Amino acid sequence: MASRRRTTIPGLPSQATKEIIAIQDGLLALIAELRQEAVGETSDSKVTKYSARYNEFIRCLPPTAGLDITFPAADTKTPNRWIWILKIGGGDVRLKAVSGNIQGVTTVQTLTTSGLYIYQSDGLNSWWSTVGGGGGGLTPPVALTDLASIGPDQFLGNVTGGGPVTAINLSTLAGTNVTWNAALKRFDVSAGGSVSMTDATVTLPYAGTHSGTANVVDAAIGAASNVGIFWGDVLDTDENSPEMDAVTFTCIPAAGSMTVRVSSDKAPVGGAYKIRYLIG
Repeated sequence: MASRRRTTIPGLPSQATKEIIAIQDGLLALIAELRQEAVGETSDSKVTKYSARYNEFIRCLPPTAGLDITFPAADTKTPNRWIWILKIGGGDVRLKAVSGNIQGVTTVQTLTTSGLYIYQSDGLNSWWSTVGGGGGGLTPPVALTDLASIGPDQFLGNVTGGGPVTAINLSTLAGTNVTWNAALKRFDVSAGGSVSMTDATVTLPYAGTHSGTANVVDAAIGAASNVGIFWGDVLDTDENSPEMDAVTFTCIPAAGSMTVRVSSDKAPVGGAYKIRYLIG
């Protein structure tokens, strides 16, 4: 969203107008800087020597002779700033920082393999470190050849030890009653397990309180049961209904029964409530 800049302020003296416009321009510049900090900035493709900026995506098309990229300072004042380097073919990309170091050394770091390299300022050791930290990091974190090898029934997994990207087959994520449908590119769930659905009515006294409890006897309920409770089928003539009563149902299961609590932060509770519950 663009910020509108005013050049005149009706009704104010000339000097006051100038001072307010100067303050406005300073604020607009700060907003622009904060916006860049938040979303980053993508630069055009680089083919010649270039000085990188904080929070920038840099697309590199290095010539055969190579391409030099200079990083800004990495120090305690720049924690969590980042720079992304996408190297596409061609010669080497040579990296060096104005101050601080890259991957623990102040000498030039050379990228020879095409891929995406992500660097972050640690704000502690004055390092630009690749994602993964330390002096090793990922070289590269995601190589273009790895991305090209990911099949339609796979997705990107972890990168460990500077090695290639792991391709995880979706079929291996299937389990009981769940299978990967390669033709339709989806997980299918077959029938399995069971739950029982039961209707009941709980009646609370009109005590002027915002919560109350009632006991429901059901031999199918055990102390370790998972019970879900919600509104049952109600009629317009029923005393309480979801349209009129914003209440919450919870319970504490026991052997052969459960204690149902009806609570509301809007109004006192009381009367008959039709409920339906599932026992899993």
